[in-house]
Amino acid sequence: MTTSEILLASTDWLGRKTIFYNDRNFSTNINDLVETEFEWDREGLYHYLDWGMSVFFHTPVKGIRFLPPNHDLVREESGKLKAVARPEPDWLNVLNTPSRPDDVLHKIEDCIHKREKNSRGNIILPLSGGYDSRLIALMIKDKKRIKAFSYGLSKNQAESFEAVYAQEIARRLNISWRRIELGEYNKYIPDWYERFGASTHAHGMYHIEFYKKIREDNVVGPLLSGLVGDLWAGKSVFPVNHSNELGNLKLTHGVAISGDVMKFKPSSFVYAQKYYEEKRELLRDSKFCVLELIRHKMILLNYLEIIPESMGFEVFSPFCEQEVALAMLALPEDLRKARKWQVDFFRKNDLYPEDQFLKCDYRNDLNRQAWHKSKTQFELLDSRALADIVNPNYVEWVNSRIRNPPSFFKYHFRHNLKLLADRFRVGRWFGFTMHEHLKPYLSYLILYPLHRLALKRMQKQS
Repeated sequence: MTTSEILLASTDWLGRKTIFYNDRNFSTNINDLVETEFEWDREGLYHYLDWGMSVFFHTPVKGIRFLPPNHDLVREESGKLKAVARPEPDWLNVLNTPSRPDDVLHKIEDCIHKREKNSRGNIILPLSGGYDSRLIALMIKDKKRIKAFSYGLSKNQAESFEAVYAQEIARRLNISWRRIELGEYNKYIPDWYERFGASTHAHGMYHIEFYKKIREDNVVGPLLSGLVGDLWAGKSVFPVNHSNELGNLKLTHGVAISGDVMKFKPSSFVYAQKYYEEKRELLRDSKFCVLELIRHKMILLNYLEIIPESMGFEVFSPFCEQEVALAMLALPEDLRKARKWQVDFFRKNDLYPEDQFLKCDYRNDLNRQAWHKSKTQFELLDSRALADIVNPNYVEWVNSRIRNPPSFFKYHFRHNLKLLADRFRVGRWFGFTMHEHLKPYLSYLILYPLHRLALKRMQKQS
């Protein structure tokens, strides 16, 4: 940065709290920058549909970008905004210098204890049946301060593995715990759009419902989040040896629009190629690819902090602290596999109820339940407004299905067939694809933000 340039904003090492900008203005909300007479960015739009979110630092809207991790946004003397990179660590050395579980656990514990010491009152903990929030709960010194909340995923949410294991963990640690019933969250899709716009698909509405219900208990205090702890702890990613392998950095869970229903395909992929050329050598390292997967995903995952913060919670995510995260990622692969280093630690502290095989339901039925409860409330997509993006017949198919969700039996019967087909490696023979039973719903969540944008432009033109 030169003396004539003015620093406006910065991103941290992961790119949390996304900063959007055009040539003249910037905001943490993309909607603030979208003009009524906007144009689509063809490559940005293609990646949005393919990844379910904006990637490679461009959005679906022409001229609107977002600041990469570890960058400053400055205003030049001419008034134009530009991104300036800050120095990065020697990633290959940092990530391939092995750490030890005891050292990693000490870093996590020290991080949590500092936040605990510097706060007062209740400590709010979203406690799942997984390892990240469990580790946080175990490491908080004053267990009496913890107010833990969970939600279930199965048809009977009280029998969900998330709720059953969370309750057992809370019992063993003797901490306050309550389960929150969810299922009415699709009514918050417009609220999601108002905050996140067309930067990513509509996703975290369930957290809006979750934290609203926690606030109804008048519970206040710092909130400790397990954000991305699972990815540092055990996620593996294939290295990227060519630009056509950038899909290795995806983590879409089926939230994507197939290219065969898109009305266009860019003649070239300038943004993706530029990203690849800048990171070519580093992307050959699988651990660096885990870091980049998380950085790409952060434009979506930051809702895990933004939503509770919008409701007055002070959020702290220990696994987003650079020293903690990199130590976790640098663990030997044999310890990261199946998160063995954490399992060993939990067993040592009598906090691994998985050994008891507790009776619970492992099926994830939450989206189907919410889909059913709000089936008459969905705003239908406008096929005319989206006509230059996807095939109108596809939009009409989504509209016809979004108000006619599958029954519990049909939903899980097909899902179980898919699992069985995968088990015997014959899924492709029957045309089964992951999340196919949710395809209309997931497609709606991708298209809705684009629908809102396009509809606004179409109404203005008329």
